[in-house]
Amino acid sequence: MKFEKLLTILNDFGPHQKKVLLLLCLPAITCCWHKFVWVFIGAIPAHRCHLPFEGLAETVNFELSDRVRNMSIPWDGPRNRWHRCMMLNASFDVEYFKRGIPSDSRVYCKNDYVYDTSRHSTSVPMTWNLVCEKMILPATTQAIFYIGVLLGSIGYGAMADKFGRLPALSVALTSLSIGGFIGGIVPDYFSFTAMRMVVGGSASGVFIIALVMGMEMVGPSTRVLVGSSFQYFFAFGYLTLAVIAAIIDDWRILQVTISSVGLLFIGYYWIIPESARWLLQRQKMEQAEKVIALVVKENKVTIPAGSFSTNGESWSFRDQFKDSSKKFHILDLFRSPHLRRTSLIIFFTWMVTSGVYYGLVQFTLDLGRNDYVNLLIVAITEILAYTVGLFILDRHGRRQVLCGSLLLGGSMLLIIPLLAEDDSLHSSVVFLAVIGKFGLALAYNVIYIFSAELFPTVVRCSGLGCSSAMARVGGVVSSYVLLLKVYWKPLPLFVFGALSVAASFLAFLLPETTKKDLPDTLSEAETVISA
Repeated sequence: MKFEKLLTILNDFGPHQKKVLLLLCLPAITCCWHKFVWVFIGAIPAHRCHLPFEGLAETVNFELSDRVRNMSIPWDGPRNRWHRCMMLNASFDVEYFKRGIPSDSRVYCKNDYVYDTSRHSTSVPMTWNLVCEKMILPATTQAIFYIGVLLGSIGYGAMADKFGRLPALSVALTSLSIGGFIGGIVPDYFSFTAMRMVVGGSASGVFIIALVMGMEMVGPSTRVLVGSSFQYFFAFGYLTLAVIAAIIDDWRILQVTISSVGLLFIGYYWIIPESARWLLQRQKMEQAEKVIALVVKENKVTIPAGSFSTNGESWSFRDQFKDSSKKFHILDLFRSPHLRRTSLIIFFTWMVTSGVYYGLVQFTLDLGRNDYVNLLIVAITEILAYTVGLFILDRHGRRQVLCGSLLLGGSMLLIIPLLAEDDSLHSSVVFLAVIGKFGLALAYNVIYIFSAELFPTVVRCSGLGCSSAMARVGGVVSSYVLLLKVYWKPLPLFVFGALSVAASFLAFLLPETTKKDLPDTLSEAETVISA
């Protein structure tokens, strides 16, 4: 909290902070690209068996004449369509087609598959035939991606608290680009999935550390703007990804392209300064003085004589941060009753919010006919949610907005199953899903800001990283919850809605942090929570 005293002199949102904020927000675009590129590269189009009398599968037309289809492909009664994984067990010779009587025996596809390329010419499932008996593998890829996010959230969070925000951010940015690039050129499914795990961990680390660095360099009055800025850039990633994917139809080129852009950010280590708040907490006074001198210069402010010096005597930073050299870790959040309760509620809320958020994004995309238009709708919905948050978060508080947004999203998702059986209400279902997405996007924005304000500086990245890790548990589960749509299309939304409503009530137990100073130590965090 003492750091806020210095911010009032330095100008807590001057030219320096605005410049650094812009630089920190830019990688959020690539984080979005890597998280949601699976919508395009993981697309599973309509498919059928490659028939014995056809040429190479890559050159065969997906559409069959009525006569050939009736004699080759069985009808899938439960799904009310031609079977995608079986064909008739026949000789397919001239005599068979002359008789015109379809075989009454069927077998699973023997050779290969033919795909409908009208929407996607290539994708990961198409490249390695991850359909039918291998249909679990695409969902497993996404689950492993979220496991990577989970491990990266914890690992990079701990790294940022121990070694500094800037070194951890640099490592995450580098591994994000390199891992994504390698993923685009590997020859087999398992190597690709391994790279997706690396990308997932790195993307989470980049976003968390960048957001913490942004929040730590400004005062209470601008934290909502700073936190929302990262979400705006993330939403801009939706818009740009839709455009890029519409232009680049080959999944390998698309993956390499979005990864190559990230190489521009590797130089951040020499451009962006370390968090002065973290440096002071770690008793690195000389480095902190250099960062503060840079802020003074770029913000064109004048520090009163003797307000800060290398030896720390004038501002008494050595006295104010005399215990800050102690080593802290995430387990310290569980040593007191108030911090323990708050941390557990935050972790659960993150798990539900993230799982429902990403599950709903995928479900919303599945409702439409065009992935590119659907992604644009998702982006616009998110931008509207973040804009509403800018106007109401400081006025109504973090807790009320978080609870209200979770309740809004959950309520919409519980209503949808009541309408889903009527095809004439498809537009209403889409509309309610978008409203639910609006509520969850707002909740996701709030939970990032809220968590960064509740965890103290000494374990802020670790706390936010573990929160994100718990969220990825929700992400892993959501990948499999979405498979329930095979039995009843709206069923995943019913599950998501129930969890969202439960989290909204539990979040009422969290303390309010609006316009309060960021806690630097565990004791300060305990004071904020108990008050």
